[in-house]
Amino acid sequence: MIVIGIIGILAAIAYPAYRDYVLRSERVEAQASMMELVQVLERCFTLNNSYEGCEPEPNTDAFDTDRYTVIANTDALTYTVTAIPTGASQCGTLTIDQAGIRDPADCW
Repeated sequence: MIVIGIIGILAAIAYPAYRDYVLRSERVEAQASMMELVQVLERCFTLNNSYEGCEPEPNTDAFDTDRYTVIANTDALTYTVTAIPTGASQCGTLTIDQAGIRDPADCW
């Protein structure tokens, strides 16, 4: 009985830590996809001197992850890359723009 109690206590401590780890890893995966999309936009700007028309096709999921949908909103001189969570997220929607401003800052 004591062994079962100890296992229960350890499981009660370990599961929340594991869940936090999974959520953080999913957020890091979304941030990596966002940075990859930022690189695509910057390369396009270097070639065309404009961000307009640089985002991937709307139907492609090349930058999406299991828990986030990553999109880019562009005009000639600015862009905003947004990762929208499809489920539970501690930080909510993540964004980065052409100036490198990341929001929410404490989640990056």
